[in-house]
Amino acid sequence: MSEAENSTYVPAPVTKAGYVATAVGMGVHPFGDPAITDEFAAEVLPIDGREFHVYAAEWTPDRVTFFVDGRQVKTVRQSPDYPMQLMLRIYEFPDAEGAERVGPYPKEFVVDYVRGYRPLTG
Repeated sequence: MSEAENSTYVPAPVTKAGYVATAVGMGVHPFGDPAITDEFAAEVLPIDGREFHVYAAEWTPDRVTFFVDGRQVKTVRQSPDYPMQLMLRIYEFPDAEGAERVGPYPKEFVVDYVRGYRPLTG
């Protein structure tokens, strides 16, 4: 899969002295695969998670590279060699520094579009 837009983790932003940032979760989980090491983290990015953004993952045989709004933000140098799935979800990390629950449940998770691409050679 080469450019699959993916809204991974979009919580309320953290604001400090006019600076807005949002933690976006990305990486790989082994889920029983002994060839994969758990490498997943919430990367803090200078974006407002309440606005629309383009989340992408480029998956090659040796790595998975993650992008937000066209900017490369993380590369995991391992890659599953079997079919994968695209998951969209919202998740809050209430114990994270600066995290807070905003408003009551249920939350709203708005997705404008999802696309998946395959290279012409594969």
